[in-house]
Amino acid sequence: HEAFGLTLLESAVGGARVVASDIPAHREVAGYLPDDLVSLVGGDVGGQALARVIERAADAPSAGPPIEWPLPTWEGMADGVLECYRACHA
Repeated sequence: HEAFGLTLLESAVGGARVVASDIPAHREVAGYLPDDLVSLVGGDVGGQALARVIERAADAPSAGPPIEWPLPTWEGMADGVLECYRACHA
């Protein structure tokens, strides 16, 4: 598990469809992206079911050119962490 799904975000911003494990970091990233670009798969999914999800994503119409989405910035992420620390310290 990773702390933030940066690879998912980079792929989706580039216009690729994303199939990823259903973990908190990936759910957070999916919240920034159009629903039709992301397929989250639970850890209990068998190989055949996973293959079907991947095939559907591969067979879907092109996601098109990269789109400008309101994505988090490093500055925004740092500001959020600071706000959290300030709230905890208050």
